[in-house]
Amino acid sequence: MARRSNKFWWKLATTVAGGIIGYHSAPDEKDRLLFTLAGIAGGHLLGELTSGLVPEQKDTRNYNCYQGNKLVYTGICYNHRREIRMYEHERSSKQFTHVKFGPARTRSTAISIEKQRIMRMKPIYNIQHKG
Repeated sequence: MARRSNKFWWKLATTVAGGIIGYHSAPDEKDRLLFTLAGIAGGHLLGELTSGLVPEQKDTRNYNCYQGNKLVYTGICYNHRREIRMYEHERSSKQFTHVKFGPARTRSTAISIEKQRIMRMKPIYNIQHKG
């Protein structure tokens, strides 16, 4: 299940806040819809422009699965899913003797590292990003 990022919530909050401000800024009832829509658009634009200031969570780990000394799979998972992810690999008949997890990173950083490792190391169980 995909988790929403801090940036998503920031953009949503600024959009909603803009709509509320627009609604309450309308001088009379007939202008309320127009002001609300303008507020939503302005709030959304503000959220887009300022979302770069919102830090991403470091909730993802890169990991490598080895068969002896040979890297056979590299992947990423959310911190809270480490054990579940290893169980999923075992059920899919991936053969490995041990796993090494890296430090917590942002999701985008972990994805970038995973792609680089797959293209460079070409582990036998990885299908995506082999290039």
